[in-house]
Amino acid sequence: MYLNKVSILLSFLLLEFCVFAMQPDIKLKAKYAEIAYATPEIKYARTKRDWEFLYYVSKNRMDRVQGLIDQDFNVNIKDHDDIKALETAIYNNSPDMVKLLVRNGACIEKGDLRKAITWGKDKAAKALIKLGVDVNFKKLEFSESILIRVVWEMSASEQLKHIIPILIRKGADRSCTFFGNTAYDYANKRKNKDGGWDAKLLELLKPKIKI
Repeated sequence: MYLNKVSILLSFLLLEFCVFAMQPDIKLKAKYAEIAYATPEIKYARTKRDWEFLYYVSKNRMDRVQGLIDQDFNVNIKDHDDIKALETAIYNNSPDMVKLLVRNGACIEKGDLRKAITWGKDKAAKALIKLGVDVNFKKLEFSESILIRVVWEMSASEQLKHIIPILIRKGADRSCTFFGNTAYDYANKRKNKDGGWDAKLLELLKPKIKI
């Protein structure tokens, strides 16, 4: 009887030790699963269903896109010209489609906001900013900042000026320079050249004075 109790106790302790030993591995696997989910693989369209999805995104058919998403469709897909579904939504300047795709797993690349601004897509740019895209991302260290890019593109799309206050609120760095000029400097030059810049907007772009 005594030996049986000892044997049961030892078995129990061994089981506890195995469970304890496995916990770090479980946590590690969970960590990598989370990383994989955060940066999903973008695949090329191959099936009829894939092409239907890209077509519905291009036509801004929210209902059809949602229907495919409800069937666990992978939204991280691109056509053979290397254009992602999300990029198409950005180019169409469709904030609702941008939000729908991102909230269902579409991977935002760091350069997507710059593309939206370069293309003059103000509504899509606002959606990306509100979804948490990095407003200070620069592809290269010596590239122009997002704010400077907005100033440059406003001559082609004045509607972009409406995203400047949003960028400032989200922490866009007003002190960044490109060839020695800040976004405020470039805006001042534009003002003197072709107007269209009000005092409030210029004031927003002024770099903070360091004390």
